[in-house]
Amino acid sequence: MLIHLVKKDILISKKYAQLVILMAIGIPLFIGWRMPEFAQYTGFALAVVFSEFMFFQNLSMKENQYSKASALLCSTPYPSRGLVQSKYIVFILIFVYCVLIYWIESLFIPQVGSMNLTGVLAVFLGASVVYSIYVPLQYKLGYDKTKIFFMLVIMASPVSLAAFAKYGNLRPDFLDMIPVLLQNVLLFMAGAAVLLISMKISVHIYRHKELI
Repeated sequence: MLIHLVKKDILISKKYAQLVILMAIGIPLFIGWRMPEFAQYTGFALAVVFSEFMFFQNLSMKENQYSKASALLCSTPYPSRGLVQSKYIVFILIFVYCVLIYWIESLFIPQVGSMNLTGVLAVFLGASVVYSIYVPLQYKLGYDKTKIFFMLVIMASPVSLAAFAKYGNLRPDFLDMIPVLLQNVLLFMAGAAVLLISMKISVHIYRHKELI
């Protein structure tokens, strides 16, 4: 049943789904070409941020335009929690797609940087934290009141990621004492936990709004 809801989200925002495909391909290539000193992971992280949040923002805009459609869906056998869960599944699918594209590009185009699982999982955690704040806020406050959050994320991402890439070597020494495998497990579990907690909060908010 969730598969149908995921398809519904993609079809509603199909034009932006096509844009996601292009951004995931083009952003790492552009960063590697114009700013090779920031290429490693900065291009990948920007591709994730722009793909995830521009898609979800457009999806939310479409759902806001046709708000009665959500009420009709809740009257069908689809559970209200499924309407929320599909948003988080789409987030994971877009992230996996960005990883695959970046990995393929890194194999054939050295300028985009090389893959490192720890770095990829760090991007996953960072994107999950921001997304996990954004989605419940939007369910709580509505599309119009959370547009500023979206704009801040989009505008701040290039600057913050460039600064992180420049000073990324200034990480705590104690991390070198933790095995890489354990670091990867902790990063993945933290990202997954953040998404699960956010999803539960979003489901609670959405159900409450449906009862109003």
